[in-house]
Amino acid sequence: MSSIANTNYTCLRKLGEGGFGEVYVGINQLSNDYVAIKRLRIDRGGQQFLSESKLLRTFNSRYIVRYGDVIRSEKELWIIMEYCRCGSLGAFVRNGNRLTEEELREITSCCLLGLIYLHKCNVIHRDIKPDNLLISENGVIKLGDFGLAIQLDHSYSFRDATCGTSWYMAPEVYDGKAQLKTDVWALGISLIEMAEGRNPYSGCSNTTVVKIVCLEEPPALSSSKWSVAFVDFVGKCLEKDVNKRWSVSELLNHPFVKDSAERIKRDGNSFTLLDLVRRMKGSTPRESASQSSGSAMEVA
Repeated sequence: MSSIANTNYTCLRKLGEGGFGEVYVGINQLSNDYVAIKRLRIDRGGQQFLSESKLLRTFNSRYIVRYGDVIRSEKELWIIMEYCRCGSLGAFVRNGNRLTEEELREITSCCLLGLIYLHKCNVIHRDIKPDNLLISENGVIKLGDFGLAIQLDHSYSFRDATCGTSWYMAPEVYDGKAQLKTDVWALGISLIEMAEGRNPYSGCSNTTVVKIVCLEEPPALSSSKWSVAFVDFVGKCLEKDVNKRWSVSELLNHPFVKDSAERIKRDGNSFTLLDLVRRMKGSTPRESASQSSGSAMEVA
């Protein structure tokens, strides 16, 4: 246990670490609330995040992890975020748990509601993946880890930087033309991973992934295991031609999620996801408690 100098925050235990720093579960000593605390080394991305932090702190959506304080010291940047104690869907699936189509529908609806908020702000998340889909005890999924999020001048702008996790990167990213629909591709890959229990590019090197994504047909859900509507929805996400790929606003009207998304938006949560919370609390403690986890946590 260690306190952050001249603040009200104390780090309780480390959740994970990566190339840029570490993530801890901590506590606000004034409010006694648990928080997630990300420590960044300034020479490895902290300066960029500092410039983006003002934008992140303005986000106000129940489907997006809230950002609080940003504390800077001489060599470090501490980012205080909402702590989702149930952890990530990525950790839940890695623990050997499987999700039903009903659960995946509710998860997808929450993801779309989070993405439509971002995209209306002309913000690309840039790192949608199961490890960054966090389940709230209130029965919704929240988009987390905005270390790679960037704002565009308008919704038709491109971004020429290549970053993100290679398994989830869309074809246009390799051409230096990431845009809002790039998040849609990543959602499609994430849905296959959560449905099948394995990423379609698992076991492939980064070079091989690039070749497959750019030169071969996109992956698809098995039509023998899943409904026609679910298979079609994922297909709309994984259209290689970004001009033909459906936008988030179009996907919200897809038969697979339309009723679900409208109900969750109206009610503020999902009874199905509240049941999932109870399932997640029964999974392996260390993994399920991770705010964002993996074989080694990527801290952006």
